[in-house]
Amino acid sequence: MVIRVLPIEIINQIAAGEIIYSPSSVIKELIENSIDAGATKICVNVEESGLQSISVSDNGSGMDKKNLKIAVLQHTTSKIFSLNDLENINSLGFRGEALSSITSISRTTLISCTKKNEEAWSLYTEGYNNPLIFKPTSHPVGTSVIVCDLFYNVPVRRKFIKNVKNEFLKIHEIVRCMVLSKNNIDIKLKHNSKLIKHYTKIDDTSQEKSRLQNVFGFDFLKKLIPIDLRNNFMRVHGWISLSEKSSFYNNKKYYYVNNRIVNNHLIRHAIHQGIKEIFNKNVSYASIFYVFISNNQIDVNIHPTKSEIKFHQSRLVHGFIYQAIIYAFKKNNKKNEIIKSVDWVLENSKISGENYFEKKEEKKNIVFKKTCLENISKDSEIIQGARKEMYFFKKNVLFNNFYKCFGYLLSLIYNCYLMVENIKGFALVSLPMAERLVFVSNTKHIINNKIKLFILPKIFKVQIISVEYDSIINNKDILLKFGLNFFISSHFFCLKSIPLILKKQNWKKLFLCFLTYIFLKKTITYEELLKWFALNISISKTKWDNFKIMKVLSDMEKFCPIFIEFPPSELLQPINFDKKIRFLKI
Repeated sequence: MVIRVLPIEIINQIAAGEIIYSPSSVIKELIENSIDAGATKICVNVEESGLQSISVSDNGSGMDKKNLKIAVLQHTTSKIFSLNDLENINSLGFRGEALSSITSISRTTLISCTKKNEEAWSLYTEGYNNPLIFKPTSHPVGTSVIVCDLFYNVPVRRKFIKNVKNEFLKIHEIVRCMVLSKNNIDIKLKHNSKLIKHYTKIDDTSQEKSRLQNVFGFDFLKKLIPIDLRNNFMRVHGWISLSEKSSFYNNKKYYYVNNRIVNNHLIRHAIHQGIKEIFNKNVSYASIFYVFISNNQIDVNIHPTKSEIKFHQSRLVHGFIYQAIIYAFKKNNKKNEIIKSVDWVLENSKISGENYFEKKEEKKNIVFKKTCLENISKDSEIIQGARKEMYFFKKNVLFNNFYKCFGYLLSLIYNCYLMVENIKGFALVSLPMAERLVFVSNTKHIINNKIKLFILPKIFKVQIISVEYDSIINNKDILLKFGLNFFISSHFFCLKSIPLILKKQNWKKLFLCFLTYIFLKKTITYEELLKWFALNISISKTKWDNFKIMKVLSDMEKFCPIFIEFPPSELLQPINFDKKIRFLKI
């Protein structure tokens, strides 16, 4: 690992004027440096809540004398070196401003040793204008940073720190945040040389709950809901704990993106909205939430403290997190007493604010009507009549900042069509067609990447004639590539295996139709074969609810965005109200 001075064009892109405003911010930067150096053991020792001294020691890769000298200069780092590196940052620090900012307002000693060096080196500095003092010393492999007399030369900033006890609470919270970001790190926190907390590392994911208990206590684990959902684009993982102790739990919300602690409105909104959709009210909860996504899909260079990030595909991320919350609570519905039974059908959904079409006096009757529906479920006519007033989306809660697919969701019609509003006006979206287009794209993707075969328990025979025999021989390579393993005689076509994706289909009927298609076409391309199967595979009828609607729209943006930009007429139909309004009297 080599520390280098960044070129001027990189400095102009990332310079944030790093400000050390409290002892806790010093500890955060130093622990991040230790993690980036590959440390597995970190010890934090503070005196007088960090105002007298702060010491952070680790067993990371360490620095030699040359790198030690460069490390305290402005805009020096080993993490990036070109503009392209900014698009794929995989380290916690990258600006090269933290150490130089710390040394400019304190009396700092850096001691470091690498595996290659026989001796360690110590560097002492008191700011930019004072000389650097080097001397050899003894130290295990790793780095220790000792910061004394913080803000000694900036007395105005020191005056802002009025409560010493509160400063130590902030330090403890920073350490807790860093502990939750990495499970394989052992961290000790000491105050005035007295051990306050020891967070031991865990190497097995099955021990994650024991680490949560070590951080938050046993009560946190009582009503814990695990969250875990992944696809090829991203993964979300974590826990939500529900409790009536709102004053304690509201502050326990930790969000991590690629193990970086962040304060992100999008993640917070998606989690809050998912929980609110479950309980139909605001519920007090604590959360530890991890998002894992490709580094080139986020921008961390937007805030001096690197605590805020920007997602390049915010709509997809928001929808996926919302899906993960709904799925987790739905999965644990029978396992947790606190979770009440929820109507998963999209009726009277609180998906977006005030309903324009609903009168104030009718709002009071919604709960009464819904109760009546449960009591008179045998009377289908009454149910359908009452439900018509409940099929309205609302506008200002879900996706008002993030929804970019077809427009704002207004209403679900006949349980399979969405009425949406966008800049062009109103339109209807066919959810079954959207699901089919996603299925077609997924099928092509699966088939093109890897064919999984299903070996038929009994050979399937089809009688053929000489003309059909010639058609099959002409397309033999394409059929084998698709996973249709067979042998053929002058009178019979004998099928031995089919692609696994056809197993749950009525594959015999489907295959006979496909043979007819080949006999008529005589020769086909592999692309034509894929298209035929994708369009003829049957899709089961879906009962649409919030979760399924958000999933199919998210999948459309991911797998077939071309149909969003240029939607076919079978998918989206504009609605012209002008002709109808002319017949209405004003």
